[in-house]
Amino acid sequence: NSELLYRTSKKLKDQGRDDIVIVLIGDGQQREEIMKKSEDLDTILFLGLMPKVELVNFLKNSLVSLIPLNDTPMLSTSSPNKLFESLAASVPVIQTTNGWIKEMLEQSQSGFTVSPTNEDELFEKLTFMADNETKSIEMGKKGYEFTRRNFDKNILSERMIKAIENIKN
Repeated sequence: NSELLYRTSKKLKDQGRDDIVIVLIGDGQQREEIMKKSEDLDTILFLGLMPKVELVNFLKNSLVSLIPLNDTPMLSTSSPNKLFESLAASVPVIQTTNGWIKEMLEQSQSGFTVSPTNEDELFEKLTFMADNETKSIEMGKKGYEFTRRNFDKNILSERMIKAIENIKN
């Protein structure tokens, strides 16, 4: 849903919030189209594909990690790697689905869910995070702790073993 990011970057520019830049790393279906529309915007940056070892520094130094998926039933059940990578890096998340990720972010207080079609909501959350650095850092820490308690490989391994043992019994 890069179109949402484009419209939000346009709003950032229109509102004079050039202190916030949306950085897109990777390659997506809408990349070329959005790049052309964004030529005169300095609030959105396209970096293309890069090795994970380079990506880590961008992630760790981000205000927030954006997961702008379309809100479809299938995507509401997805588990994007960037979600776990962001939380493990203590970076709060803003995402757009109404499935389990929304519930997890609310429970852990580690991010926000916004409409996949309303750039005003995303703009509001981005400016809130930029204007409240302490809150942003706190949300990132909560996400990291939640991830450690719920997604650590040892914890997940134990859960899987117990589930297999329960099938046998």
